Amino acid sequence: MKFTYLFALCAALLAGPVAAQEEPAEPEGVSREVKFKNTDLDGDGKVTFEEMKKVHHDSNKRMREAKESLDEKKIAEADKWISERLFLFEFLFRDEDKNRVLTKDEYIKNIPEGLEITEKDHIDQEDVEFDDMLRFDGNKDGKLSIDELQKAALAELQRYKKIAGDDADKLEKLLDVQNFYMVGYTLLCRDANNDGTLTREENKSYAEKMVKGEAGYLLSKENIKRFGSYMAETYFSLYDKDGDKALTMEELKAAKNPPTEEEFKKIDKNGDGKVTGDELAQAMTEDMPAPDDDSDGKPPTPDKEGK
Repeated sequence: MKFTYLFALCAALLAGPVAAQEEPAEPEGVSREVKFKNTDLDGDGKVTFEEMKKVHHDSNKRMREAKESLDEKKIAEADKWISERLFLFEFLFRDEDKNRVLTKDEYIKNIPEGLEITEKDHIDQEDVEFDDMLRFDGNKDGKLSIDELQKAALAELQRYKKIAGDDADKLEKLLDVQNFYMVGYTLLCRDANNDGTLTREENKSYAEKMVKGEAGYLLSKENIKRFGSYMAETYFSLYDKDGDKALTMEELKAAKNPPTEEEFKKIDKNGDGKVTGDELAQAMTEDMPAPDDDSDGKPPTPDKEGK
């Protein structure tokens, strides 16, 4: 079943927890020697955590820029560049002594029997992902607020809309570049004190609880409402012709895969023919599983290859 991004998100949330992103599989035809050399930025025969983080962030930026170009050749070149370097989780997993310095011997040799992904691996990965989210930190204070993210997301989405024009296919491809709805959801999900701002400490605390099975990908009721407002201020703007911060079926016809009448009515709680951010939040609040439900939102545990 196909929906516009707004309704695809809503359907995913109503159906269950948001899954953690998976690390790409090791590419064929690229030797470990090549990947290690390209990630060892100072050529000293070892890859430090700082080097790995730089490569990780450079990889993300390179792919975002390639996808924004809508040029398949540039996307393929970015993908090749990334495949010739270590992946973050690959680094974390193969770092046997967990000193966050990966030697060539540690990386080149086969995975030792009994080596497992640790809580530290998960937590350190989430900390690096937090750094990536901070690209939207407007005042550069080392934390990210939903207001800062909303401002950045709205500007980028409007830029994408201008690039795509009336081409729904182009817009759909551009909307997939930065995944603003997932960044917003993650921010609010980990916002422990519900103040609309995610700090590094909150992110780390959430990661620690998550790997112990004490937290899942669920929003508090306060932040579900914030998320509905965030969606209304950002994604709604792509199709909201009259600027009323609500969407009608007629407006959504501009989307590549508009919702069906039945899908639309499920979220249009008052039946006035419009979907507002509050209605989106209400639908999510009613149908999300309870925190003590069996569906607690814990992400799947990757296997030894980080897949």
